[in-house]
Amino acid sequence: MHKSKYGLLGTSLAAILALTAPAFAQTEEITIGADVFPENIASTSDGDLLISSITQGIVYRVEQGETTAEPWIEDIGPAVTGVFAHENNAYVCSNGPFGSDEVAQFKIYDLTTGEETASFDFPAGGLCSDSAVAPDGTVYVTQLGSPPGRIFRLTDDGFEEVIADDDLAGLDGLAFLGDALIANNLQTGDLYRINLDADPVSYTTLTLSQPLEGPDGMRTTEDGNALLIAEAQGNRVVLVTVDGDDAEVTELATDLDGGPTGVAQIGDTAYIVEGHFYALSEDPERTAPETFTVVTVQLP
Repeated sequence: MHKSKYGLLGTSLAAILALTAPAFAQTEEITIGADVFPENIASTSDGDLLISSITQGIVYRVEQGETTAEPWIEDIGPAVTGVFAHENNAYVCSNGPFGSDEVAQFKIYDLTTGEETASFDFPAGGLCSDSAVAPDGTVYVTQLGSPPGRIFRLTDDGFEEVIADDDLAGLDGLAFLGDALIANNLQTGDLYRINLDADPVSYTTLTLSQPLEGPDGMRTTEDGNALLIAEAQGNRVVLVTVDGDDAEVTELATDLDGGPTGVAQIGDTAYIVEGHFYALSEDPERTAPETFTVVTVQLP
């Protein structure tokens, strides 16, 4: 079993959609800033990028064509993990300090105004990790933490548990391929199809053409036919196509060294953030970059 990325942040955590964006051109030289430690990235339908910080309680925004990420949502978290854009909503996982009993919040913001439109207490048991939106508009969210691994569905009254299983501990990235909900496991490297039509809801572990190491942020490609996955421990970004129970893994970027935690697509370019979470450990020789940036790679 791989060590969770959050294990580096404290012993108390050691156990732990189709995204439709037009082909706008983003700059390939994007600066986020110092001490950001980005956890996730998403693209909007207008060609902007949203980037979460796991240490600052900030969601940054890079407007289409700009070269610098600017603080957009502040004073949340302080551990902001999953951020996802769908239609005119930004969905944000806002977690309390690591090791605390503070209740996590799942927040929704208006992408145009930046105003918070809704906030829901996240169920206890782990981090609010990542979210995806089904074709019918239903929002699903993963919980990363100690067993069991859980996926929740957002309703008008709050969160409803969809599936909970000890073998799913380590659930992280979430995305839809058509009507199929796909989840990955940061700790085991597994990729699952969540069988939402089953009663009770079950899951199928997909057969990978090659192993995944610490799959983290995951997005559906703009054409809806494949998945982009950032490997936090494999230091890669891969493209995954699914055929039945088989998943074909193709390398896109292999020269990363900062622990990629999220990936988003705009047009023919993938935008990648590297968390550099190793620098949050007690090893003084493993330091973070002075300035965090967005890495780009051209899609085939």
